[in-house]
Amino acid sequence: MEAPMGANTTVVEGIVIGEEDVLGAHATLTSSMKIFDISQAGNSKEYHGYVPPRAVVMAGVYPKAFPARVFGTLVLFIIDQYAPHTHLKTSLSETPGK
Repeated sequence: MEAPMGANTTVVEGIVIGEEDVLGAHATLTSSMKIFDISQAGNSKEYHGYVPPRAVVMAGVYPKAFPARVFGTLVLFIIDQYAPHTHLKTSLSETPGK
């Protein structure tokens, strides 16, 4: 399975990563983390423990109410779907002259 990952990305046991996912820098993926697909206007989906294939994922913050007040909790956002031009942005470049 190929899934490019940005710097400081952590994937722990229990989460299922789809084929050709692109994981943004500083994302932490756990089986209990909420994953919101916000890539389609007016059509948000929520996942737990699973990132669907070809998703472009980034870390984010989502408000959650606690007895004391509302705090931002870490979540993941699916912001786009993998496309051929995505590969050009995430692949390693060849050194010029080689």
